Amino acid sequence: MRTALIIILLPFLYGVASSLLFKRFKAFISACGVAVSQSINSFYAEFFNHALLKVKGVYLFGDPNETTSYVIGKNKLIDNLTLLGKGLSWILNKLDANHVEDASNTPQ
Repeated sequence: MRTALIIILLPFLYGVASSLLFKRFKAFISACGVAVSQSINSFYAEFFNHALLKVKGVYLFGDPNETTSYVIGKNKLIDNLTLLGKGLSWILNKLDANHVEDASNTPQ
């Protein structure tokens, strides 16, 4: 267990240290955020497709190359979010102004 934790944390800590050293910390954290969002989009696709979308089949969750915000933004543009989806979009936009709109305009 301890060895697995070291194997997982050591490269991450190296990335943090080197990004601080070379003044790329913001880019490093941004890349980590994208990776987490892509993972969430993949892992929770079934739940998100059911709970956040009115009509299934247009812009679905689940593509590991897309972020959660990208899919929410695409569905917001076509008014395909449920009340829960609209709430999540609102929260993301409160944390970062126009977050889902900007994400949906970013090529994935």
